[in-house]
Amino acid sequence: MPSSSAFAAWLKRQRKTLDLTQADLAQRVGCSLDTMYRIEAGTRRPSKQVALRLAAALEIPPERQAAFLRLARDQQSRDETDAAEFLVQPPTAPASGSFCDTVTCQVHLPKPPTLIVGREQEVTELRAQLRRADVCLVTVIGQAGVGKTCLSLETAAGLAPAFGDGVYFVPLASIADAELVGPAIAAVLGVKELPSATIQQTLIDFLRNRRLLLVLDNFEQVVLAAPLVAELLSASPELKILVTSREPLGLSAEWLFDVEGLRYPPDDDVMEFESYSAVRLFAQRARQVQRRWVLAGSEAQAVARICRLVEGLPLAIELAAAWVRLLSCAEIAREIARSLTFLTTSRQDVPARHRSLLAAFDHSWKLLSGEEQRVLRQLSVFRGGIARGAAEEVAAASLPLLSALVDKSLLRTHGRQLQGMVQATPWYDLHEMIRQYAWERLVASGEAAATQARHAAVCLALAEAAAPGLEGSEQVRWLDRLEGEHDNLRAALEWARASGQTELGLRLAGAIWRFWYTHGHLSEGRQWLEHLLARAGGSVSAPVQAAARHGAAMLAHAQNDYARAVALAEENLRLFERLSDKRGMADSLHTLALVARDQGDYACATARYERSLALRRELGDIRAIAASLNSLGVVAHDQGDYGRALARYEESLALRRELGDIGGMAGTLTNLGCLAHYQGDLPIAAARLAEALGLLRTLGDKRVMAIALDNLAEVAHDQGDNERATALYVEGLVLKRGLNARELVAYSVEGLGRVARAQGRLERAVRLFGAAAAIRAAIGVPLAPGDRLIYEPIIDRTRTLLGDDAFAAAWRAGQQMSLEQTIAYALEDAGNA
Repeated sequence: MPSSSAFAAWLKRQRKTLDLTQADLAQRVGCSLDTMYRIEAGTRRPSKQVALRLAAALEIPPERQAAFLRLARDQQSRDETDAAEFLVQPPTAPASGSFCDTVTCQVHLPKPPTLIVGREQEVTELRAQLRRADVCLVTVIGQAGVGKTCLSLETAAGLAPAFGDGVYFVPLASIADAELVGPAIAAVLGVKELPSATIQQTLIDFLRNRRLLLVLDNFEQVVLAAPLVAELLSASPELKILVTSREPLGLSAEWLFDVEGLRYPPDDDVMEFESYSAVRLFAQRARQVQRRWVLAGSEAQAVARICRLVEGLPLAIELAAAWVRLLSCAEIAREIARSLTFLTTSRQDVPARHRSLLAAFDHSWKLLSGEEQRVLRQLSVFRGGIARGAAEEVAAASLPLLSALVDKSLLRTHGRQLQGMVQATPWYDLHEMIRQYAWERLVASGEAAATQARHAAVCLALAEAAAPGLEGSEQVRWLDRLEGEHDNLRAALEWARASGQTELGLRLAGAIWRFWYTHGHLSEGRQWLEHLLARAGGSVSAPVQAAARHGAAMLAHAQNDYARAVALAEENLRLFERLSDKRGMADSLHTLALVARDQGDYACATARYERSLALRRELGDIRAIAASLNSLGVVAHDQGDYGRALARYEESLALRRELGDIGGMAGTLTNLGCLAHYQGDLPIAAARLAEALGLLRTLGDKRVMAIALDNLAEVAHDQGDNERATALYVEGLVLKRGLNARELVAYSVEGLGRVARAQGRLERAVRLFGAAAAIRAAIGVPLAPGDRLIYEPIIDRTRTLLGDDAFAAAWRAGQQMSLEQTIAYALEDAGNA
């Protein structure tokens, strides 16, 4: 098997053959000079990402890249020989590793001012496509500023050996008349027009027997010249054409190659920022203007935000990076968020259309018809995604108009995942920079208010259609649909708040509170509901306010804000009693019972649950009856009445299975698993909890999922598997961290304390127990009697083993930790803090 030093020696020889320094190769690959030094020294193997970029930088042919990666990563089996062949073959110079203007090289391409970054895979794919015998025309499609020209130049530069008669670049950006495309091509090729023939015929005669690659750049404004391209290809069997355009040419021979923005970090919690091509591009351009600039600390976080704001658009990244001489990256991010006009440059060697993002988009805007402009600006009210039906309702966007905007690289289309399947009906979205540009056009047109009102009406209709389906057999589909539309729902709520449309906002928020509850958007849901309720006054109907109050009360309970939950539920109860509304009374009593149970007032909780159940039986509401039975089982369980708890749970589960209520089934199965655990039947407990967890993962119910994980962790602990118990507690605690549900956090912290106690880490166990006790005291949620029977003896034995003074010090340290410090300390061992 080849050694690391053998690969390192080969790499060094290949680099020198390419006439590259270590710094040159490191820059091309996007790693630090120190990393490249270690790879060449044989003391470090490249990561998979670095190895892929090395293959591209060293121009390893596609058919040999797999072997190269195995060799670079030391993943070759003992009987393999293909990777080892790299070590015995002499280093090969690149086909055309650099741009060239000489006649002997026959590569007539302009030299780009900087190296291309992050397009290694696209370059490899494009070159492979153009080498195919059945491909003669490839059009690189993408929006303004995505880097189509640079990608095409890099691609063409490496294809010179395949085209004995040359590779030629024809710039068309300055041409607006399709009739001038022929003369432009002729000028680059050095073909002179003959008096006896048209320029088109002269070109055909010149190209007929030549093996040649033409790069036609910026074809979108001369797309009417597409027939000329077709005729040249038809008459010239050895000719191949690579086009860059914001829209297709619409020819039968055309192969489309879509180009998106560069990869960027999805959030701030990223370990290796420079593994993202958008970040590498920013870093390269920043160092170009500020040689001491370093990607580290808060600057790295700000760069990630910049890349997210511009969604990886290369032109925007380059324009942003140029500001590091004057501003911090955090300041640059704030300016971008404030206005597109910030992204400009004064460089004189940059085409006018690329000196600002606005100029680039203006160029595309002018190529649209009046109807296309109207639809694009009205679609800017959408956030996140655009369903075809919604586009038609809000912007009167017909399928041909949507198709035209997709073809012109201004609208993107993709399939959405729904219950693990791609929807047949396509979804659309706008790049955020294009959306902001179109929004400014919408505001200037005076159409914004009316368009936003239509958008809000569509969102309200969706929310009210979804509300009944958020429980029962269709809940997974509806929850997934609302998650996909969440940004649009937020935009509609914000418009309702800002425009004084409080009733519309409350109807919408009141319809989707269960979505917020199930998917863990507790704080956000409460903020919308409370804000709109505060503005309601007498202008909003009582039923609308009551529905919103119920949702707000349930979310407040989920976050242990019991005073607010009780106030909202009692206000609703008084209203419904005046109206003799049994359904409303039952829901309000159920909410009040939830609070009483959490606070340990089991008599009050039982009375309210029983009263709620009686009303629900009168109404014949099977789903609500099942919920009441489940809750009564919980109260019996808490009090140690396991027989009564089992009967209630089983009756509830039977009803929920009959209804196909996935969320309800998961909740009751979790409770049955917990009950089996308390009764010492660990196999049944594990089976029930595993079934519940599978349903919850499908549903995306983070809150109940976290509870099920805690219970599974307890079972694993009692089975002696502390490693698995820790992993399950940690997974649950990570979920809870985003829910701001303090009672649930206390359960996980107590569980991790039990694990630490079993491992003999007594001081850590006591600190965790003390921290959990402080959380419970702060929110007024004591341990249930059954839990006290478990924890109090453990704590007493730990005090005896540790000694009173050490125990008191550790307990006090735990009590003094904030919630955030407690979570960080609890996660410490797993490296998740």
